[in-house]
Amino acid sequence: MTSTLRSKISQYCGSRASQIQIMVTETNSVSYNTGKQTVSLVNALFLADNYMTWLENGVTNVDWWDLHNGASGGNNNSASLYGNAQYGDYGLLSNGTCTNTTSNICEPAANTPFPSYYGLQMLSNLGTPGDTIVSAASNQSLVAAHAVKQANGNLAVLLINKDPSNSYTVSLALNGYNAASNATIYTYGEQSNSITSTSGSSSSVTIAPYSLTTVVLQPGGVGTPTPTPTSTPTATPTSTPVNTSACKVSYSVNQWPGGFTGNVTVTNTGSSTINGWTLTFSFPGNQQVTQSWNGVYSQQGNAVSIKNADYNASIAAGTSVNPGFNASWSGSNPSPTSFALNGTTCSAG
Repeated sequence: MTSTLRSKISQYCGSRASQIQIMVTETNSVSYNTGKQTVSLVNALFLADNYMTWLENGVTNVDWWDLHNGASGGNNNSASLYGNAQYGDYGLLSNGTCTNTTSNICEPAANTPFPSYYGLQMLSNLGTPGDTIVSAASNQSLVAAHAVKQANGNLAVLLINKDPSNSYTVSLALNGYNAASNATIYTYGEQSNSITSTSGSSSSVTIAPYSLTTVVLQPGGVGTPTPTPTSTPTATPTSTPVNTSACKVSYSVNQWPGGFTGNVTVTNTGSSTINGWTLTFSFPGNQQVTQSWNGVYSQQGNAVSIKNADYNASIAAGTSVNPGFNASWSGSNPSPTSFALNGTTCSAG
């Protein structure tokens, strides 16, 4: 979705496209007829996964609807759905109202947190302003993984178990990050009244059904993290080689003191589809990428690599993808002089 929107912004907004940010100004698991699941644990899982997925795809801001809203009765409160409430509420906090239906069911006292509040609170254990989102993946379809390299050097991994029945023991395979043996583990799940923390292993963790678990690792060495939480071995995808002169790259920046947004357009100028791509380039200065979208970045020194996301792995002949990133700089911010796609130098566009 964000890839398509950025493509349209680039198409119709010309030289100002790089100055336009994407913000999600209202989100929740439902948009009307709110039912029991909005005040149950599943909405906490949804919120955490929803926020992180948007941010990983380059959105600048995400707003939850709502802080306070009010009780709503007579909607989808089926016994087949998770939870025991017989009302819904879009809010993070109760405002103490009643449904005004025949049964006239009332909420708890005003400002009582609903589970979605703790889903949002859990994200503060994952990362705060100034931290950097890094790539994470899970090979279990019901376990979502998100990761943040914190400014203090810690690495935090959020694991969301969407399975209502099964626990999973997750092994943390860390690429380029040497973690100390102990970790701080934050959990929120069934029967929880708040987020709890405990000390645990940095190599594996067991996550309960329908739960949020954030594992905060401390560095035991140096490296750039690319965590890959897995519960079984994963296969490594292969990329389609790019023929000489079969790609074109354009690069533009929107710069401010100490930071900038880099917008990249990669066009397949060849006659066949590229299946799987990795874009590489080097900064001439001291620029450091802090966040990316429409691709997963890694950086070693001046060298930057951006690998395709799951949704834009293929580039058909004559079409483009639009990875982008935010980065820091000091002194000067010169642009990269060359780009390569799957190891082959691209022409400038």
